[in-house]
Amino acid sequence: MAGSANEVYVLTDNDYKGSLTDHHAVAWKSTDQGDTWEEILSQPDELNGESFLFAGDLREGETGIEAVVIIEERNSREEDGYVNRVYQVTEDSYTEYDMDEVYAQLGDQDHLWSVKYVNDHVIALAGTEEYLLYDIDTQKVIKSLPYSLDRGYLKIQDQLLLYGKEIYSCLNAETLEDQEPEEGLKEFVQMMYEKNDSQVLPPMYEWNDTIVCVTKAGIYEYADGEITQIRQLSDTVNGGRAFNGLLPFCKVRDDEYYVCTLGENGMVLWQIEGSREEMKE
Repeated sequence: MAGSANEVYVLTDNDYKGSLTDHHAVAWKSTDQGDTWEEILSQPDELNGESFLFAGDLREGETGIEAVVIIEERNSREEDGYVNRVYQVTEDSYTEYDMDEVYAQLGDQDHLWSVKYVNDHVIALAGTEEYLLYDIDTQKVIKSLPYSLDRGYLKIQDQLLLYGKEIYSCLNAETLEDQEPEEGLKEFVQMMYEKNDSQVLPPMYEWNDTIVCVTKAGIYEYADGEITQIRQLSDTVNGGRAFNGLLPFCKVRDDEYYVCTLGENGMVLWQIEGSREEMKE
């Protein structure tokens, strides 16, 4: 995620055995283009050492950066040997949300695999066949959308989109009522899927009033009904493959982007600035 002062924020797994920290950190900030990182959020204290973060989302809240995360906690008392928990985490507090209704509707806790912010009081929880909108104040599911794993989530201005080779759902992000997306946006989504070799939905991100997308054919932007190709990317960044829209991507400022790809040893963060393509450690 890009911050308002051109900083970069990332969620990571909470492995404490690496070189950066000796405890379970889940979110980091860089103010020098990814050269160094500062820990900003840690996993809830009540979780044991055998816990694993596998999904989450970041945003700038009233008191600073906050995250909503799904964490798998090993627990020998549970039937499956573990339990999946959903938390809201800030710098100095955390809240666990009641997921009983969610797991009952999805069929199993294993079917929950992604979580995103929608607005101040609603989060989106992705299952394998349903996309659930969950009110964090009442801790209840308030809306369900059809879903499949070939669809991505995009929050733009006052709208929530589920997209892939086309836009499948478009809601007002506050009222959660169905809306018709503008024609130019529908054309952009379809075109970006084709530019990504029509293989997988490409990553998209909203920056100011611009929608940014990275595809196999390069980086594109959509603003004021116009589509612009910003630049092409070399095969070094992703081996000449299509980009996966389920992986993080953001724009920090004009001509500077960050995109994650899957490498031999896990996820890799790339900085794209001007003509330079740099893998960050």
